[in-house]
Amino acid sequence: MEEEQLGRSYSDFETFNKIKFDEIVCEINSLSQYDQKHDQKHNLEKENTVYISWKGFGLCYTDLANFEPNQRHRIANRFVSGTHPKNYFQVVLDKEKAVSGYVCSYLNSSHGVSNLESVRDQVLTESDLRAIMLPLPPLEVQSEIALVGRKLGDILREIEGLETNISLNPITSKNDLNKLDLVVSAIGELSASDRLKTLIRQDESISLEFKSSLQTPFPDYPPAEIDEKGQQIFRMGKLTFKSKAQIHKHLEEACLKTIVAFLNSRGGTLVIGLTNDKVPAGIEREKFENSDKFLLHLTQIINNRIGNWFEVDSEIIEHEEKKICLVKVQSYIPKKGQTPAHLDKKTVYRRSGPRSDPIEGEELARFIIDRASDNEST
Repeated sequence: MEEEQLGRSYSDFETFNKIKFDEIVCEINSLSQYDQKHDQKHNLEKENTVYISWKGFGLCYTDLANFEPNQRHRIANRFVSGTHPKNYFQVVLDKEKAVSGYVCSYLNSSHGVSNLESVRDQVLTESDLRAIMLPLPPLEVQSEIALVGRKLGDILREIEGLETNISLNPITSKNDLNKLDLVVSAIGELSASDRLKTLIRQDESISLEFKSSLQTPFPDYPPAEIDEKGQQIFRMGKLTFKSKAQIHKHLEEACLKTIVAFLNSRGGTLVIGLTNDKVPAGIEREKFENSDKFLLHLTQIINNRIGNWFEVDSEIIEHEEKKICLVKVQSYIPKKGQTPAHLDKKTVYRRSGPRSDPIEGEELARFIIDRASDNEST
């Protein structure tokens, strides 16, 4: 279970291109001769640098001044003590390719720690370090992730101070308890907002799709027309509909196809209320009484037309004064005797790049065998 949860945390980094760490390195220096007594910090500090532990299990830093040998830190679900600078490499990064704050945040994440541990044998050698495959988004995205990392560090330090005060004065620390409530609230809003912004910066892919709406076409319904039989119709592109209810069903089905395809692939996120051009349309247009009613309807059609045993979670996030729905879908790997996810118990879809394609016949048979093999290997 622990490994499964850790695996899920990898998804955001897996959306970034990967390159060898060696490609962003200008130089790697050992700090084995570092002498804190003679204050060599000013002579050693270089621009766009990270400090990576080659011995033991230590935090990554961006600044020598941040070393705290006697301080305990939480990293990758463990508590570790700070270590001495002598046990570190100083890695100077190419500023045209990498932001030190992002690299540091990544290496201190569960994903980054697992990456380092997969190549190290007792100690981390320079060649080990250069061989690591590093998820590397564009510089602008790196800078924003680094900023989030700094904010998170500030929050953690604030929480540590609150923990100390409240543990000593659990009854009388009312101000600290109120502050803790504010911090918890702020963390939730920051997390949701930043996750959505990260998605918006990306293009549609095998694990990400944008839909302007669940039911209501954007920016509005097409004008009604009268066909040669005297019947009212609505045209959307090459498609013709006899009623707005048919349009609703068509748009809902497009969202459900994406969810089924994510289930049958590596999982993914469906963003409803945002156009392909990243224009926030909002779910308010959908004419539901409120956000809870929207989520209830979405859950019902997923349960009724796909199934209620899959891991599909939905939430509403505010963005530019619009409400956006994020549907997070975990990959579904059938066990022996089970079938892939279907829409209406009929059609199987999977992702092909940014598309959701139906699969049938021999291709479906091969797909079922391949998914069974995936289950055996996990």
